[in-house]
Amino acid sequence: MFSAIKLSDFDNPEVDENTIRECVISPIINRLGYQVSGATRVTRGKRLINDFIHVGTTRHPVTTIPDYSFYVNEKIKFIMDAKSPRENILDGKHIQQAYSYAIHPEVGCDEFGLCNGRELVIFGRFQSVPKLHLTFDEFESKWSEIEKYLSPRFLATPAVRSFVPDFGTAVKRMGHVEGQKIYVFNARPEMFYRLNNHTISATSNSDCGFGTHMTSFDFNSQMIVKVIDAFPLRLMEVFYQGISNAPFQVNAGHLLDLDLLCVLGKETDVEHESFIPLIVQDVIGARINTSEVGKESNIPAHVSKLRDFLSKECY
Repeated sequence: MFSAIKLSDFDNPEVDENTIRECVISPIINRLGYQVSGATRVTRGKRLINDFIHVGTTRHPVTTIPDYSFYVNEKIKFIMDAKSPRENILDGKHIQQAYSYAIHPEVGCDEFGLCNGRELVIFGRFQSVPKLHLTFDEFESKWSEIEKYLSPRFLATPAVRSFVPDFGTAVKRMGHVEGQKIYVFNARPEMFYRLNNHTISATSNSDCGFGTHMTSFDFNSQMIVKVIDAFPLRLMEVFYQGISNAPFQVNAGHLLDLDLLCVLGKETDVEHESFIPLIVQDVIGARINTSEVGKESNIPAHVSKLRDFLSKECY
């Protein structure tokens, strides 16, 4: 991504703010998919009609015009200021200048950033510590973090930043194709949902060797029977009652330990995100595992929780 510059170049006194714009920030913006026009765009040097802000009854001049304004759906969602590699972007005066522009009524964005090539730092207007702070040698390896704060999707809906990445999407990016077999061992679903009369979906968060991801498994009626056979009778009854009646959900509480043969399904779009489920072809193994798996999610009171009905017969 940074073919025109390397880390040692930042020590060259001829490398200035303009170099950082062209050789560091522009490649980032291009990779994020922004255009020079349209609803999702980045513009340079947006001037203010009123170059001051009021703090109480005092007028404070806004002396800096940030280099980049990031627009999503015709609204400025982020501003970034470029600095020379010799400037400390954590210096209070630089942060204050960018902040005063971000909060100006003509701008009104909640996040702003500074980049001097050596570092990229992103702040929220309501926090005093950076939301993201990366060095140049991390820009590539932690690209997903940059995407999380600067891509149009995340700027449009910041709440999705807290979503766990989808496993199906990740393996597709690694070269897997729809219908390709995938073996999954020791999957421990947290939630089951009835999608329709023929399909029940389960979700499981786990560390897949390349970070924590959420996996969605789709079971047909035959496969779900193989899963539930691992339960003692009482838990079977609770499961079928919960999945057959509104809200058609059951919290399994990671009680199941599953070995599955799956194939990669089709990409599915839902509000704010997309995911690719694994379609279960066979349940190789299913067993009870009562050990705890991290912190449970906040489950609504009206959703059946299998651990509430756990008894000694499960051990």
